Amino acid sequence: MEHLPGYLMEGRNHLSASDTAANRPPLEAEEQKVLLRLLEETEWNISAAAKKLNIARSTLYRKLKKYRLKQR
Repeated sequence: MEHLPGYLMEGRNHLSASDTAANRPPLEAEEQKVLLRLLEETEWNISAAAKKLNIARSTLYRKLKKYRLKQR
């Protein structure tokens, strides 16, 4: 690790940073908040949440993966 150029280390730190809504562009941050709120309202029922969003479950699963959202 100590032999890697600095710009690679910066990218690594960026990727390992916490994925909170504050670290995202405003549109993505808002989408993440809406998804989390809706999932909590539906008690993490993926089918119900996808139906309310009018999107496919596969799309919702991709968004969950993108924002690293997991039921706690």
